[in-house]
Amino acid sequence: MGDLVLKDIIPYLHPGQTEKEIAWLIERSIREGYGAELAFDPIVAVDEHSAIPHYNTKKGSGIIKEESLLLLDFGVKKHNYCSDITRMVGMGKVSDEIKK
Repeated sequence: MGDLVLKDIIPYLHPGQTEKEIAWLIERSIREGYGAELAFDPIVAVDEHSAIPHYNTKKGSGIIKEESLLLLDFGVKKHNYCSDITRMVGMGKVSDEIKK
């Protein structure tokens, strides 16, 4: 189900969004789109924040830029099963150095 949530939200990601706004997109997709709940608070970390293990998005201040890297880590809970998915998403053109 995590993959479906990613497919739902990725088209809505754009420069100027905050980490908190993206976390809300994830939560809304899980609750309204799939009738499920969060397995844990989503971690959305932009650029340098993505290097911080278990980054606290609720206290975060990151904003997406044209060529930002995003760490998305969230879980879906449905029928007493909890999933967990972590992905990196590149905005715009990702440099060859980052791709390595």
